[in-house]
Formats: sequence, structure tokens, C-alpha cells
Amino acid sequence: MISQFHDMELAWAAGFIEGESHVGIKRGRKRLDGGRPKVGLLLVASQNERGRLERLHSALGGIGHIRGPYKKSHVWATSCVSANEALELLWPYLGPEYRKRVWKLWREIGRKS
Repeated sequence: MISQFHDMELAWAAGFIEGESHVGIKRGRKRLDGGRPKVGLLLVASQNERGRLERLHSALGGIGHIRGPYKKSHVWATSCVSANEALELLWPYLGPEYRKRVWKLWREIGRKS
């Protein structure tokens, strides 16, 4: 029963991520030692009400951070390793178009790392 509930929450979270979030590339600051800046995946979602972001945070086992409100919006965000962990949890529930977008970003990150 708990596993079934968790699966339902992950499915909800995947739908929320697909419909309400931005996925992109996070580029770090220039390094003082001249090395390449850190590059990774970035997931961000904002909502006027914090409740949905708290549900997302819980469904993902605490991955990410909720901040705000900023001008009435709360923001959930995660990046790099944590973003990859979140997507690994959601992967079975994500649609094919969103998966394609994520694969494209991962390939781009691989070229920049």
C-alpha cells in the first residue's frame, strides 16, 4: 500500500514537473584557477501557493529546496547531482517528449564538462 501511494505521488510529481517547471542547464561562475565552470542540469518550479511545492519536495524524498515568497511566488529548485537524482525517480512516469528534452540537455552538458 505504501509503495502504491509512493508510485502515485511520483506520477503526480512527474506530471507537475512536465507542466509547471523549467528544465535547463546551470552554468557555474568562472573559476579563479582558470578551469571550466561547473555545468549541470537545473530544475525549477514556481507557484503562488507553497503547498504544491511542498508536495513535490515530499514526493521526491526531500530533493531540492523551497524558497520564498518572492513577489508572491515560492520557488522549488534543484540542480546538478540532485536534479539527476530527481529525474531518475521520475523517469518511469515522464512522457516521451520531456524525456527527449532531458536527453538533449544531458548530451549538451556532456560536451561542456
